Amino acid sequence: MTFDLSLFEQNLLEQSAAAASFQRFLRHAEYDKLEELLQYHASNHASGTECVDKLLGYGWLTDVKRMLLHREWTPVELLAALGQWEVARPSSYHAQVMLAAFWLDRASTIRTEACSDQVSGDRWLGAAMAADNACVHALRAISLDAKPCLAFWVLMTCASFLGEPVWLIHLFKGQLTPPPSPPQDPDDHAHWYAGFIHIEALGGALLPYPQQLPQTLPPRAAHEFAEGHVYWLLRAIEVNPWDLATLANAVYFLYPRWGGSHEAMEAFINGPLCKALSEKQRGRLWYTKAMDDIEDYQYDHFDDEYNLDADWQGLLARSKPAWCEVRCLMKYGEYLSYQGRLDEAYRYHAEAMQCYTQSGVTIQCERSDMRNITIDIVRDGVPDPQGILVGYLSIAEWQNRSSWHLLLAVVGRQFGVFGMPQVEKDGQLDHAVQLLHHQGHVHDDAYDVPMLLWRGGHYQAAFWLASCLADRDLAWAQIFLVDIYLGVLEDNGQNPYATDAELALFWQRKSAALRHPRAQFLLAKRFLLADGFIVSDPMVMAEARDLLHSALANGEDDARLWLYRLMIDSGSPEEAHWAHDTFTQELLNHSRRYTRACTAVYLADLYSRKNGPVHAPELAVAWAKQAMALDEEGEFSQYLQNLIEANTTDNKSLIGVVSRLMRDPSAGLKAALNNGRVFVPEGFSL
Repeated sequence: MTFDLSLFEQNLLEQSAAAASFQRFLRHAEYDKLEELLQYHASNHASGTECVDKLLGYGWLTDVKRMLLHREWTPVELLAALGQWEVARPSSYHAQVMLAAFWLDRASTIRTEACSDQVSGDRWLGAAMAADNACVHALRAISLDAKPCLAFWVLMTCASFLGEPVWLIHLFKGQLTPPPSPPQDPDDHAHWYAGFIHIEALGGALLPYPQQLPQTLPPRAAHEFAEGHVYWLLRAIEVNPWDLATLANAVYFLYPRWGGSHEAMEAFINGPLCKALSEKQRGRLWYTKAMDDIEDYQYDHFDDEYNLDADWQGLLARSKPAWCEVRCLMKYGEYLSYQGRLDEAYRYHAEAMQCYTQSGVTIQCERSDMRNITIDIVRDGVPDPQGILVGYLSIAEWQNRSSWHLLLAVVGRQFGVFGMPQVEKDGQLDHAVQLLHHQGHVHDDAYDVPMLLWRGGHYQAAFWLASCLADRDLAWAQIFLVDIYLGVLEDNGQNPYATDAELALFWQRKSAALRHPRAQFLLAKRFLLADGFIVSDPMVMAEARDLLHSALANGEDDARLWLYRLMIDSGSPEEAHWAHDTFTQELLNHSRRYTRACTAVYLADLYSRKNGPVHAPELAVAWAKQAMALDEEGEFSQYLQNLIEANTTDNKSLIGVVSRLMRDPSAGLKAALNNGRVFVPEGFSL
């Protein structure tokens, strides 16, 4: 069976044509045509007549994140083009509101998706500066259109996500804030500039704060000063009761992670602000709610008695936009696959593909929504009589934006597997490589593709794909070849490729030369293992040290313990002291028991040395005993036992007795403890 994707293809071509027109008009300064295009979609959006089943609409067309993610523009290019539009059309609502949306997107990017306590100070400051610019442009836009929905959406999102700017709150109170400027104090200036550099890198500047509010804005109620997002939400719904983007955002910011609750989300969806919505439109909001309390919950509580099937069925029974329906069917199928209910999973994925064909919806075929079913088919050999995988891969080929999907499609066409025709598509592999290079090290999930093929017994396909990508300087593909040539991949005794130490080292050096942090770590680790951890060759020592430093600096956490080992085992006393002072605390707090055990072993070794941070046999013994308690496999037991014996042998000679009477053997340790220069295990005392 094959799925008829003609309606999908037709809608995607229409969508692509609209996006291409937007780009062309903006790039070539055809502002009258650009305004006409946007005004047409804005009118449909504000009137409530916009088709909720189609993704092509006002929100999609003005989505800055989409433009940047799909590499239609670089951030610097887009800001420059929007700035030229603003200069040429100073009274254009859309020029101002697109600049507001741009700066809101940059605020989110600068802050990053990390938890708040992991975001650095410069990024918090840079994000606040970008949000200031977004709010300035949004306020300018409000006076330029009768229904400034997108401007209100920007202001509501800023207030919900980063907090409303202080200068804007002051403006509502009739207080003016001086224009932003760098502080005079050198320390404060350095802190300020660390944030501003994120704005400067875009070719941007800090905009002066407005001196008055748009006259159309009503005054704020007292509680709305503390809840700025509520004020802007109300303004948005006043001008467009069908503004699903704003309403969905309001539901999202009621997630528990933002201080809300599932009860609050439900009350909002059933409340007065959503009364103008049809059931299908309201289904968009139920979908947003479900993505927190169903999708996230199911993987965190696999063995919980909570009945997720009932929740999924309840969501599927609701009327909702076609793209939400496809997503729900795919996500529920993935959940069922995760549960091992493969027949049910397959049925729901087949329904998702059927929905694609009937509705023609152009929603992106996300990896997370088909990963499990792909594993079932590619790795585990689950039959695919309806051609689900070829359907998903065909959609991905049309969308041409996911390297993970494209690599599977390339292999399918090369070898005639997964239902794909054995007909090569010109430029497909090179396009996938471009996407991979654009993503850099952040999205190395594509490494999963050759590994998926290998584990499914598609050895030739995995080797061919890895070789093609390795020749195109994809470091992780080179690492995959290293694993093949070292013979470390599980293959059930069917690996057709002989081990080859020279080829393995060749690809390992190539991948490390590309400064891939994992490759650098693995090459350094190879040097250490080859020499039994004691590296005597100064050149090898220097190379291993530099590789581990670089890998650690670029986010390879495993490099920390191995750099610690290298400096203590093979470095000078000064290098050993540096490693002791720099890494010990982090390693002792590491989540992996083995890392903590290794650290305890090295502390025992260091404190037993006369040229260590402090020569303290009793502390060495204490750490040795701590290491033995952590060493579940007994890997270090003999070494630790010898160390304990060497540091607890009594000296009963006359000279030894007199020596102990004349001095305090713990004096050096006491001094080191007082100075905070040593680490002690829990319960240790002199």
